[in-house]
Amino acid sequence: MAKNNRAVRPGYRCAECGHEVAKWVGRCPECQAWGAIEQIGPAARPAPGRIVAGAPSAPARPIGEVDVESARARPTGMEELDRVLGGGLVPGAVVLLAGEPGVGKSTLLLEVAHRWASQSGDDDGDGAGPATNHRALYVTGEESVGQVRLRAERTATVHDSLYLAAESDLAAVLGHVDAVRPGLLIVDSVQTMSSTEVDGSAGGVTQVRAVTSALVALAKERDLPVVLVGHVTKDGSVAGPRLLEHLVDVVLQFEGTAILADNVEIVVEDGADLTVVSLQDWSDDAVHLSTQHARVGRDATFKHVAISFGGDVVRRAGPRPPHPAPPRRLTVPPGAAPGRARPRSPGLVTGPVHAGPVTRVRAARRGCRRRAPAP
Repeated sequence: MAKNNRAVRPGYRCAECGHEVAKWVGRCPECQAWGAIEQIGPAARPAPGRIVAGAPSAPARPIGEVDVESARARPTGMEELDRVLGGGLVPGAVVLLAGEPGVGKSTLLLEVAHRWASQSGDDDGDGAGPATNHRALYVTGEESVGQVRLRAERTATVHDSLYLAAESDLAAVLGHVDAVRPGLLIVDSVQTMSSTEVDGSAGGVTQVRAVTSALVALAKERDLPVVLVGHVTKDGSVAGPRLLEHLVDVVLQFEGTAILADNVEIVVEDGADLTVVSLQDWSDDAVHLSTQHARVGRDATFKHVAISFGGDVVRRAGPRPPHPAPPRRLTVPPGAAPGRARPRSPGLVTGPVHAGPVTRVRAARRGCRRRAPAP
């Protein structure tokens, strides 16, 4: 009997879309992503054989005999969200809500869960519609239950029918669903969930696909509306495999208006040289309030370059002068106690500073010779 001595060749998979190829290539032939092909082990070959027909789960019926009342959308209580969803959340539907960090996805969904839990009776209140399970389960994998509770107190979204759990394991999430039996499930976020049955780390293409597939199967099996929070990349697309957008029923992109502020104090000591470059890239509807205060010592040089793209940038209170004011040099009076030096001169500061405590940038003198005072 002849033996097959050929070595088993490894298989390769695209980390962006999950497409499998027999050999490594620099560009995925499916999604055209560069450098996304990863080795996954021996290439899987389909087993030969015929597919045997099995017993169906339910017999096929004429479309006119299918009950539509159980599939009608349930309003969430937020008019704008219900309008986008076509009337509300459909039982068994999986919605993916994606958006930039800090845009308010978690706050919005916490409000949705509160309004869902606050509803009572049937859907439209006329007494004729089917009763709805108004228990909502909010599962967070990015925060603790205490952090979410504090945000709920600030936004007045605390309710007895709103359940909260902090989990990152898929099996634990399914256990909470069995215990609470909610009418609405919110998972924040799908990139933080993982399953012990699948290899890879949380957020990887394999884990995201397995977790999403399990939650989709859960939603279809129990007619449970599920809302998943998704991260986005720098170019605004949903992070993770492209297959994620095809697994869910609805993909929503959440965009909001940014109102940011910074408070910067710049200290340039005697004989120091400091250049501050601020590069700011805002959306068109963003509003940025910048308050900056500079203290410049003797024989010191201070340059400030600000480049802003998009949005409204408010530099000062009151109307702007018709022409930019000439640069003003501030000097420390003689005998003033110098501040503590920092070995950072000349310095470079990039990027906006968000609201919070005052940010101080100090430039100390380094290798500079003080000129003698004039007689």
